[in-house]
Amino acid sequence: MTDSTLTQPTADQRAQLNYIQWKEDFKTEKPYEVISDMPEGHKRRNFTLEAGPEEVIRDVRGSEAAFNLDDNGFEVRRHEMAIRSFDPNTIESHYLPSIMSLLQEIDPGAEVHVFDWRLRSSNKTKTTHKLGTLLDLNSKELILEPVQAVHNDQSPRGAIKRVRTEMGPRADELLNRRFRIINTVPPEKLLAVDHVRKYHIGESLYPLYCDTSRWYYLNGQSKDEALLFKTYDSSPKAAAKCCPHTSFHQHQSGPLGHPRETIEVRALVFSRDDGLSA
Repeated sequence: MTDSTLTQPTADQRAQLNYIQWKEDFKTEKPYEVISDMPEGHKRRNFTLEAGPEEVIRDVRGSEAAFNLDDNGFEVRRHEMAIRSFDPNTIESHYLPSIMSLLQEIDPGAEVHVFDWRLRSSNKTKTTHKLGTLLDLNSKELILEPVQAVHNDQSPRGAIKRVRTEMGPRADELLNRRFRIINTVPPEKLLAVDHVRKYHIGESLYPLYCDTSRWYYLNGQSKDEALLFKTYDSSPKAAAKCCPHTSFHQHQSGPLGHPRETIEVRALVFSRDDGLSA
């Protein structure tokens, strides 16, 4: 960690975050969202999102070492990235191997399998499309907006299904090892939601609003800082099993504030042993 990182001021924020809203229908109909073409007259999703009460989002700048994947579900690592351009070919040939190397530093001996990556931007000139344009979500040229809803990408069932989809005949063997998806709320506060894509039906978790939740973010994140968080952990020893997350509008960013520009990478990490930090 460099001195320039430590000297950045902390900047706690206050914001209203978007939460899924409970409906009695969910007792008989599972929440779903279709991220693909829908026949005319059918709903793309059967749930709504609404802003919750204003909450404090604490800046971890200066106290990064206090947080780790096992206990908190997220951590910050300094890691010199291999590229500075975001074109798909360079990302796949240079950036993804750099991320895999970082994950193997965290869990020595682990087998890492990157199954998805996305470009995201808060610059609407890059993410706004003409009405009626058919979007191919499998295209790596497509730039998506940050998700402004509190969610966790994988439920336990969704995580196991992802392993079976990605790892094929090796899945049974790998599922006997500790595995994490790296990309706490009581279980009764999480709603399982089907995410339906053209080639995969996944299952995510959407937390209901809870006034005891604590939120964190990293202010002034540099290009050589990786913010890691896990969306599933099979280890019964890990205190944090997942890390619900969302984007939010950062106030007081000043006239020189830049739009968010990120490469979001999701990877399966299969530990050689229990993979827990010493």
